[in-house]
Amino acid sequence: MAKKFNELFNKMSPARQARINAKVKNTLKEMSLAEIRELHQVTQENIATILQIKQSSVSRMEQRSNVTVERLRDYAHALGG
Repeated sequence: MAKKFNELFNKMSPARQARINAKVKNTLKEMSLAEIRELHQVTQENIATILQIKQSSVSRMEQRSNVTVERLRDYAHALGG
């Protein structure tokens, strides 16, 4: 029977857990907003509804390289963060 990742992770040494957490953190830093949204299985339409904006605005936001902190906070909130 397959084991849950958390069970395996908790059995690892603290040093190995730290290395894994660092890699995860680094990977998340490099992900785009669209990749993070897709990882959470949320559509642009869902984000638009929560933020009370048009889907096209979400699309533009995901393609921008300079998103305001306020808008980024709202986007993260829409993803459940």
